[in-house]
Amino acid sequence: MSLGNAVRIILSKNIKHCADELRLLLRCIGEVDSGDCDLNKPIEGSSANKALHFTLLAAVEQWKSNLCLSALGSGATNLVKKRKRQKNVKYAKGILHLLCNKYSVASKAYLLRNILLGTAGIESQLTDTGYKYIVFLLLRSRFIHLEGNNELDAVAAAMKSLAEAYFRKCYYVEAADVLGFTMEELISKSQSHEHCALLFSNRAACYLQLKHFDRCILDCTAGLLELDKSIDSQDLHSHKITRVKLYVRRSAAIIDLLLSGNESKIIVSQKHYTVKDAIGDHDAALTSLNSFDDDVLRSLLPMLLDLNKVNTLCKSFSLKLKADRLFRNLSNESVGIDKYDMNDKIIKVHEMYSSILRDTPTYISVLNNRASASLVLGMFEDTLQDTTRALQLLKYEDNDSPGVAVETKIKSRKEIIVGPCPSKTSDEPMYKSWVVKILAKRGAAYVQLGEYQQAFNDLSNAVALDDTGDVKLKHDMERIAEKVQSGI
Repeated sequence: MSLGNAVRIILSKNIKHCADELRLLLRCIGEVDSGDCDLNKPIEGSSANKALHFTLLAAVEQWKSNLCLSALGSGATNLVKKRKRQKNVKYAKGILHLLCNKYSVASKAYLLRNILLGTAGIESQLTDTGYKYIVFLLLRSRFIHLEGNNELDAVAAAMKSLAEAYFRKCYYVEAADVLGFTMEELISKSQSHEHCALLFSNRAACYLQLKHFDRCILDCTAGLLELDKSIDSQDLHSHKITRVKLYVRRSAAIIDLLLSGNESKIIVSQKHYTVKDAIGDHDAALTSLNSFDDDVLRSLLPMLLDLNKVNTLCKSFSLKLKADRLFRNLSNESVGIDKYDMNDKIIKVHEMYSSILRDTPTYISVLNNRASASLVLGMFEDTLQDTTRALQLLKYEDNDSPGVAVETKIKSRKEIIVGPCPSKTSDEPMYKSWVVKILAKRGAAYVQLGEYQQAFNDLSNAVALDDTGDVKLKHDMERIAEKVQSGI
C-alpha cells in the first residue's frame, strides 16, 4: 500500500483517531521505532520531525496525484473516477489543513524549504512542479502564512519560476493563476517597478495564449506604466527587453481582439483601440529591437513571430488606406480623365487589393472593394467570386431575406475575419447595409453576364433587406424582373 493511500484511508475515518492510526502507520512502514510517535518532537538524532515531514509529503503526494480532474471525460465510468479523485483531494487537503494549523511553524518550514524553495538539499523529485503547485494552492488557501519581506520575496521568486515552468509546458491557466497570486499577495514594497512589469508581461503572455485578449491588453498597459516609473533602471538592457515584450503582446492582443470581434474598434476598460494602436505598438517594439544584437534576437524568436503577424496586418491596413484613397479619388474625378489612364489606375487599385488578400484572405471590406474594381474593369466572374466570398464571411444565408435561394452558405463558421465585420445580431442595421450593397453588386455582375434570374434573386433580396427605401435599387429590380418575365 502506498503511503498516500494509507493517509487517505486514515482520513476517511474519524479524524479524532487520526493521530493513533498515524502512529500505527508509521510503525508499519518502519519509519519510527515501536515507541510513541509525537509529532511535536523531532526524531532522535535529527533536527527535524521526520514523522511530521513524512505525513506532510504523503498528503501533498496524494493531492498531486489526484489533481488532473479535467483529463477525465464525461462518461458514467469517468464521472465515478472523477468523484473518487475529488474525494481523495478532499482527504489530502484535510490532513494538510490539520497539520498546518496544529504544527504551523514546522509545517511551513518543511513545505517552503523542502518543496517550494528547494533549499534543504532534498531529493530532486520533490522539486517537480506538481509538488510546488500544491504548495501554491496551500498558500492561496491561506493554510500557510508568510511573514516579513524576505520570506515574501523568496516565495515570490519561486512562484515566478513555477509560472515560467508551467508556461513552457503550455499550462497557461495554472501559470496565470500563480502569477496573479504572486502580484496580488506576495509583491512587497521592496520589489522594483521593473520586476512588477516583468510579472505583468509574463501573465499577459498567458492571457494571449488563452485568447483572453482584453486581460492581456490591461496587463501590458499596467506593465508599461510600471516601467515608466523605473526610468533609472539599474539594468537598462532587461528594461528594454521587457518593454519590447509588452509592446508586442499588446499589439498582438489588439489585433487578435479585432479579428475575433465584429467591430472596427474595441473598448477595453473604457479605452478605444483600433488597428492604428497596434501599429503604434508594433513600431515602438521594432525601434527597440533594432538596437539588439543577434544573440538577443534569437532568444526572442517566439515574440518575433507575434511581431511578424502584427506586421502583416499593419502592411495590409496601410495598403488598404492607399488603395481606398486612390479608388475614391478616381470615382470623384472620373469626368475629364482619359479613359485609358483611368483604366490603368483602376488596374493598379485592383492589384493593391489582390496583394492585401494574399496575406489576409478574410478581409471582407477588401473583398468588397476589389469586387467593385473588377466590376468597373469588366471582370464579372471575379466580381461574383469576391462578392460571394464576402457574403459567406458575413454569414449571410438564404433565410436572411425573403428572396429566392442563393448559394452563399459555407460549411465552416470558424474563420477569423480581418477588419470590421458588422454583427447580424448586435449591429443589424449596419449588417443589412453591407449585405444590401454586396448583393446589389453581385446582381449587377449577373446582369452583365446575362444571368437575369440570378440577378433578380440578388436584387429582390437586397430590396427586402434595404431599410433606406433606395429607389434606384427597386427600379433595377423591377427592370430585371421584366427581362425574366419576357424570357430574355
